Order: sequence, then C-alpha cells, then structure tokens
Amino acid sequence: MHIEDALEQLQRVQNNPQALTVLTAKLSCEAVDPALFPVLEAAAIPHWFDAALLAALLETDLATATRYYQQLITVPQVESFKARNAHNVHEATRLALRKCVATENRARFDELSRRAAKCLAGSEAHQRIEALYHRLTTDVPVESAEALLKLYQEWDRAGRFEPLQALALALEELLAGEWLKGVTLARALITLGWIRGGAYRLKTLKLWREQQSLYL
Repeated sequence: MHIEDALEQLQRVQNNPQALTVLTAKLSCEAVDPALFPVLEAAAIPHWFDAALLAALLETDLATATRYYQQLITVPQVESFKARNAHNVHEATRLALRKCVATENRARFDELSRRAAKCLAGSEAHQRIEALYHRLTTDVPVESAEALLKLYQEWDRAGRFEPLQALALALEELLAGEWLKGVTLARALITLGWIRGGAYRLKTLKLWREQQSLYL
C-alpha cells in the first residue's frame, strides 16, 4: 500500500478507536507480508498462540505455521507470552481484531473459536479456562452454560482460589465485550458474582483470623 493511501485510510478512521487499531495492525502486517493480516486475525482469537496452535487455527502444516509464526513475532502488535512459552497479540489489538472478525465474518470467527477450543482443551486450569472461553461464544448455549457451572462448582468445592480468579477475568472480558446472550449471559453473571463474592468473604475471614491471633 502506498504511503498516501495509508495516510488517507488512517485519517478516515481516526475517530474510531477500534477501526484505527485494526487498520494499524493491518498496515504493520503488510509491511512484513501482504498475506500476513488474516494470520494475525486468527492468532488474535485465543489469548496466546504458538506455531502448533497457528497450524490448528489455519488448518495448515507445521512448517507453514512456523513460517507465519516467525513473521508474526516481528509485528509490533505481538508480544512474548513467557508463561506459556508462546506469544500473544497485544490486548487492545486482540480485542479489536476479535470484534472485527466476528462482525465481518461470524462464521469464520465461530470456526476459529471452535478450533482454538479443541486445540487448547486439556486438564490444566489455564487450558480449561481457555477452552471454555471459546465454547461460551460458539457452543450450544445451554451446554456451555452447564460446563461453566460444573467448572465453578468443582473448583469452589476444592478451594481452588487462584483458578477461580483467572476464570473470573475471562468472564469479565466476555461480559465487557458483550459476547454473551441469554442463558450464557445469565450463567456468567451469576458465576462471576459467586467468585468475586467468595473472594471478598475469603479475604474478610483471613483478616478476622489475623486479628484474632493478636489476642491469643
């Protein structure tokens, strides 16, 4: 894209933060490879990605996905995600791209989300949260809402405070983006209330115990 065209497009969307974020990402990709932007869109569906996940999202071979991965990590909107030994699209850009893909091509968004949920499914807490995060926007509402309830009950009964807080963050993101409707919206709101309320009660109990210890 010629610099004049890029400047004209940037001026056109300067009062639309989401569109400006998406266009800036697109221009960054085109500076590396004109075919890279759809790959960045796919990488923005999950919270993190590596070459193997890219291969699953794009339904391509690992060699091709690795080449894309090496290109993506040079784009300014992509940063290291050391906790997963991977990378992620910068949060503001990731959220804008997710919304853009869902708005312009909902079928593609749903398919990418299903692939992400399938690839990231596992027994670790972060895997279960990530898979559920995608299921809540694409699966049968009643089934995904039931899965959320079961996960909350399992961790609540086991006293798994940290995973519950991580689950709450994922739910807050979905609620803030207005991704949920009907039964999934209701279940997410109730579950979030339980988690945040439980966290408050736990902190209150801890403080009470600390205060009590002063008099023992």
